[in-house]
Amino acid sequence: MKKSALFCKNLFCAGLCLSALLLTSCVSVKKLNNLSKVYVTNTKQINLLPPEDIADELDDLMLFKGDFNGLAINLPALVQADSQGIYITLLNDFGTDMGSISYDGFSAQVDMAILPSKLKIEYIINDFQNAFYKEEKLRQNLKASKLDFKVLKADEGEDAAESDSGEIRQVYSGNKLIEEITINSQGAAIKNLLRGYSFSLYFLQ
Repeated sequence: MKKSALFCKNLFCAGLCLSALLLTSCVSVKKLNNLSKVYVTNTKQINLLPPEDIADELDDLMLFKGDFNGLAINLPALVQADSQGIYITLLNDFGTDMGSISYDGFSAQVDMAILPSKLKIEYIINDFQNAFYKEEKLRQNLKASKLDFKVLKADEGEDAAESDSGEIRQVYSGNKLIEEITINSQGAAIKNLLRGYSFSLYFLQ
């Protein structure tokens, strides 16, 4: 009788743990419908660009390395970006899905508990677009909100030694540098100076 009661108690506890795990997994999924405006500064908004404004389509395994206010992430990522949208899936060393970000031009979804809960997914999408979307489309979009978009040659910026003959993209609000992105043949390194985080996406050979 005691063994039966103990078995039922253990089964009940296991059920509670499984329920808690499932609930946690559901909470990590966030979907933003009718996503359009993003605060680049605390007062200035811009429109996210449509997927067709990407410069070159991506379908690659890349290294996602980030520092989000002290939280370090260093994981492989399957990155697919084309005229249909942006899809980023983080993987562990065994190839298991660790979370994903997607954007189709109308809505965005994040299922990635590894990122800080306070980090808005639209910031990451905007950062990605600033790195991989067409220069002129970005400039026009930012100019509409009185923000400046500058592109420097590799030897004009502070990160010239690391830029591998690429370019440096900068977003300014007045004289204040908001974001800086170093792009080369290996990928892109993004510094969101206003929000205090940085991340890079580099191709894995």
